[in-house]
Amino acid sequence: MAHINRKILGSIKGKIGDVIFRERNGKVIAFARAKKYKKTKSQKLEKERTKFATVVQFANLIKNEPDLYSIWKKSNLQGSNAYQKIIKNNLKLTNESELSVNNILLPSGIYIEVNLLNINRSKNKISELEIELDIDNDHKPLFQEAKLYSLFYKTNECQLTSGEDKFYFNQTRINLDIVSEKNIVKIPAKIKTNENCSLVLLLCLVSENKNKKIYWTSTKGITII
Repeated sequence: MAHINRKILGSIKGKIGDVIFRERNGKVIAFARAKKYKKTKSQKLEKERTKFATVVQFANLIKNEPDLYSIWKKSNLQGSNAYQKIIKNNLKLTNESELSVNNILLPSGIYIEVNLLNINRSKNKISELEIELDIDNDHKPLFQEAKLYSLFYKTNECQLTSGEDKFYFNQTRINLDIVSEKNIVKIPAKIKTNENCSLVLLLCLVSENKNKKIYWTSTKGITII
């Protein structure tokens, strides 16, 4: 801001270039014009920040699971360490500011198909999911005794209460019937929902044989509700 002391013929108000002139108490005061606020750029930056924060939280959940984290450590995916690999490879799979069915709990592994059969829900709470797992017969014996990892993510349509988390992580021990073509598995859950709440469910299997060799499936993602 600056005062203009020299006399000016007539009066001067308004803006010239990047300077705004206003008259106050008989004096003309010059203000530097504020630069235009680029809303679209700011919104994009905010989405990128939210996206990164979501993936970091996702990576922390995986890091806390020794079986999953050890597989990331041994993978040859891009990243200086396991934690960076998780973040780097999931950022590109995330939709704008939230997780999608394409995000991965593990690097690519044995193919698995998942079908949602039933949702056990009481009022606004999900207590159990029933799913059908399908693995090809050649690989099914590898997962006769396995751990099923499931991650539920509440999308932005969900109305979260104060302190409520968008993530729900679960580990379930399962025994696959190697004779049956498909296996039905029940996943316990304690998830609060509302009418418009949509969930992303990510699933994978991990097993270990007698020789301590680790096997895992690719991540399968589905949308529920």
